Amino acid sequence: MQRTRIQRGGVNRDVSSSGKQIWVFRWRETRPDGGRAPRKRVIGTLEEYPTRKAAENAARAFRLNLVDQGSRPWCRSP
Repeated sequence: MQRTRIQRGGVNRDVSSSGKQIWVFRWRETRPDGGRAPRKRVIGTLEEYPTRKAAENAARAFRLNLVDQGSRPWCRSP
């Protein structure tokens, strides 16, 4: 029996192409061939979320969405 994997992802600070400090939520998805594909989604700027805790709270919706998609077939993130 295979154990169900719960994806948590992580929040990191990065620099956007315009030079602004941003928070990015990163996670990996399992492809149909069994490989892992890195994914990311911008949460917001450092001005919007001044602390990591604030960015983590904003990423909570993304995490819930990942858990919901866990039972669905793999698809690309927009």
